[in-house]
Amino acid sequence: MGFWGAVVGGILGGAVGGPWGAGLGAAVGSAFGGGEDATTPGGSEQLPMEVRFEDDEDGRVLILLPQFPAHQVAAYRVDFVDPSTDTLVRGRAPYRDDDGDFYIVAAPADAQGNAHCYVPLGAAKLPKGPVITRVLTLGEGEVLGASLFELSWPRGTFSRARFLRPLVALAMRVARADGQLDRSEVAHIREALGSAFELTGSAQGDLRDLMKSPTSADIATLVGQIWQRMPDIEEHAVVGLLASVAHADGVVHPAEVEVIREVALALGLDPEDWPDVAADLGLVSSDARQADLLAVFGLAPGASLRDLKTAYRAKMRDYHPDKVAHLPAEFQEVAHRKSQELNEAFDALKAMLPA
Repeated sequence: MGFWGAVVGGILGGAVGGPWGAGLGAAVGSAFGGGEDATTPGGSEQLPMEVRFEDDEDGRVLILLPQFPAHQVAAYRVDFVDPSTDTLVRGRAPYRDDDGDFYIVAAPADAQGNAHCYVPLGAAKLPKGPVITRVLTLGEGEVLGASLFELSWPRGTFSRARFLRPLVALAMRVARADGQLDRSEVAHIREALGSAFELTGSAQGDLRDLMKSPTSADIATLVGQIWQRMPDIEEHAVVGLLASVAHADGVVHPAEVEVIREVALALGLDPEDWPDVAADLGLVSSDARQADLLAVFGLAPGASLRDLKTAYRAKMRDYHPDKVAHLPAEFQEVAHRKSQELNEAFDALKAMLPA
């Protein structure tokens, strides 16, 4: 439960920190006092900004491109104004503030202040007529200004589950990688995502439908869609979720491991770090892990504990502090790190090799 709890926390944190904007509502709450003009809260300056968007079957990616110096920008709040009543449009949980108004917070992604957020279909209770898209630019504890746009927004039924489409697709790709779909893997995906994202009622049915839906999108595309929908998600959370799917049926198949490896690399993992990540997640066999550790000491599979101790002492002599004391500090640091690696490998192998 400890490991899975961390994975769930990473996934949920990515969703809340990016699209849902949790934790930032208080910083902008003072901008929405009752009775004021909703388009210009607190007399805020109107700021020049360009917006672009990309629609998909589940919602819209809104891309924010400020046309002003962005060095003071901490975040943006995106919401909607009903021009017929000059009030903010209401939202559905979790896309609403304490007053029930729809909002999403987006963080700048670069020095120019560019940002994006994902607005699922139906997350805002849009009126039948036109709406004004309002972007509040937020500094540290203050509203720097507002930008207003007349955009046509797609309508649809809101579903917490459909927001997860690319993540579900990757999980199902792992589950199917070995050529068969085990019921335990299906149950694990439903339970894990249902718990992490509080999917109940019709959302559970939507999740089941998503799991049955085939997709031709490649892994890089699906990872890109996850970044669009959950820009703050932690990479290890995605890989950890997929690893838990591979373990669900009790047998980790090499084809499942390869899918997870491709996802990890698409998420930005250094290829040289993959063996350690795979080992930490239990994605390599004990024989393969043992062979890798023995290779650190120049030993081949079948080596005895006695062989290991002899090789260990020889290797450690090369990096002993007395032997490198005359070398520059950076070389001494390398020797220290190498000694740590040798000790870790030695400790792991002692538990694997027969006495």
